[in-house]
Amino acid sequence: MSRLLQEGRFDALFHRMLGWDNPKQQLPVDVTESELRPVAVADKRGVTAWRVDCTDGLPKRSEQHRVVRALKRHSRDQLVVFVTPDRHLWQWPEQRPSGVGYRLVDHEYPVQEPTEALLQRLGQVRFTIQEEPRLTSSSVLTRVRRSFNADKVTKSFYREFQQHHKSFAARVEGIGAGR
Repeated sequence: MSRLLQEGRFDALFHRMLGWDNPKQQLPVDVTESELRPVAVADKRGVTAWRVDCTDGLPKRSEQHRVVRALKRHSRDQLVVFVTPDRHLWQWPEQRPSGVGYRLVDHEYPVQEPTEALLQRLGQVRFTIQEEPRLTSSSVLTRVRRSFNADKVTKSFYREFQQHHKSFAARVEGIGAGR
């Protein structure tokens, strides 16, 4: 999975590794007042994964919102990946409880080092052939939400935990070496 992420091969990642289906929308989507052209890479029971190549770095927040609004016309629920040469911004537009509007939940990762957090998130949205007959749009949406809807508090906790873990592991490294 890490290699496909590093190579930016999201179609293969979603289809071969995660068990998602081909998207219904094959053509790039036009976004008003933007050069960005999102392309659907996969779909699972109405949740569409979109790739947005960004040659000039990550777009400003206002342009990210324009992209999401344009994509809402093509798929009700989506996972959007903004791709630059050095990092990926995975974005989940979380629907507000009122049903009106959304907030963007971001997960940003360097291309050359997909983090364990991203791999775990993707593992939660992996679907097997055995699950297919029982999958519903609601069950898929629930899993994607659970995986990508994490608050910033959770992310900061995980980052801090990783720092402590690395520090601890560096000190413990030599314990079993003499045996």
